[in-house]
Amino acid sequence: MALETGSFISDLNASNPQSTDSVAQADDHLRLIKSTVKATFPNITGAVTKTHTQLNNTLDKTGDTMTGALTLSGAPSSNLHAATKLYVDTADAGKVDSTRTITAGTGLSGGGDLSANRTLSIASGGVGTTQLADAGVTTAKIADAAVTPAKLSQKLTAATAQVTTSGTSKDFTDIPSWVKHITVVFNYVTLATNGDVLVQIGDSGGLETTDYVSSCTNSFSGATAANGFLVRLSNAAFAMTGTVSLHNTSGNTWVATVAGGTYNASYAGIIGGGTKTLSATLDRLRVLTSDGGAFDNGSLNIFYE
Repeated sequence: MALETGSFISDLNASNPQSTDSVAQADDHLRLIKSTVKATFPNITGAVTKTHTQLNNTLDKTGDTMTGALTLSGAPSSNLHAATKLYVDTADAGKVDSTRTITAGTGLSGGGDLSANRTLSIASGGVGTTQLADAGVTTAKIADAAVTPAKLSQKLTAATAQVTTSGTSKDFTDIPSWVKHITVVFNYVTLATNGDVLVQIGDSGGLETTDYVSSCTNSFSGATAANGFLVRLSNAAFAMTGTVSLHNTSGNTWVATVAGGTYNASYAGIIGGGTKTLSATLDRLRVLTSDGGAFDNGSLNIFYE
């Protein structure tokens, strides 16, 4: 009788036993069938209820395609767990689509869509007072010494000094429209005659030579003037060192304060003041002698803010 050998069902020969084989060897065939079945299904300890169709449709763990929906037991709890639709939708709910864009507003540069990291920068000169919220920037938020005069557009500025060793007038022009305070500084200025010094201010229409209300006195005499802010010298021997401070009080009205002293054998203090309303915004200033005599010593300059 023909009897094959084998360990699993796949080893069985469906042609055995042959019709001419002896019945006496049938028990060997039965034992072979039982041993290969048990070896092939070693972990089957109960009834298998799946149909052959269901068994044939099991997924291959190396990769396969499902034809229906798969319901998971819940949200993933480990990195390699499968995620439910609810879990993914919840995670994506707070995310912004990469096609959204960031647009740089007034005073800013940069931006773009969200497909990459984007940087917004403050454009040079781009942030003015209109871009700062009320009380948005306080001194407590600015580091000590972080703001220097060089960073200010309206800082204390000195014009170019002018020597007063000749000529009858010295002009300072192109004074910015935002200026609210001007200081005229005299450094040992003397005249060739026994006259005085005037400070005149003006606008785009020119220097204004009338309607000043001004007075000034030194230790020896005083005077008034309507054609400029008066600096009382009255003596060619007097050397003026001091200031004329101009303050914009409102609109185009300017108030002057004169303070200084003279250096000569007698010494004399100089004090005075005045007011003048211009027809437009101040943009120029002139220092001149009151009688047309010449300057003959020293220098002067203006500082404005």
